[in-house]
Amino acid sequence: KYPKETGGRHKNKVEPRSINTTSKMIKNLKAFTRWLWEDERLPRDPMKHIIPPTQQYATPIVLSKVERDKLISTNYSEDDLFAVADIFYAQCWLGCRISDLLSLKWHNLTPQASGYRLCYKEGKTKNERTLPITNHKVIDIINKYKGTNGDNIFPSIASATLDLKLKDVAKECGFSREVDYLENDVIVK
Repeated sequence: KYPKETGGRHKNKVEPRSINTTSKMIKNLKAFTRWLWEDERLPRDPMKHIIPPTQQYATPIVLSKVERDKLISTNYSEDDLFAVADIFYAQCWLGCRISDLLSLKWHNLTPQASGYRLCYKEGKTKNERTLPITNHKVIDIINKYKGTNGDNIFPSIASATLDLKLKDVAKECGFSREVDYLENDVIVK
């Protein structure tokens, strides 16, 4: 019989996928079967009439400059919230993925007259990025953690913990508006 049961941890179990992932997989499969048909390896295109689901994206929520600056000027009730606010503020300015930001090492920074030059390889795409860091607040944040986290520039915080703590940061900053997010392929307010 095919497929063969492995009996181990890799059983024939289909894991649930998001609408966006499913849509992308179907589009890729359609492109592949169309190529097979056009190359005359298939008698017809079996995916011709399959329509992938529409991808869902929430409306991006953007902080104003005042709100962004309030992140690092607020006096938080817990010490770890200061680090969370610093990390988020730096991420706002640098525009990198949180996983890349938290994995930055001191050897990725080169001091310059106007601040730092940051060079790193993106974890997801493996692209090399070079960014000038000239914002004085970001420079102060970076210098604040010098020598406190070993080779890492920023404190080590799990991304799940960071997400939860960001909600606390937002509350203490007085941000009260709704935020949309995807849960089980449904946009939740």
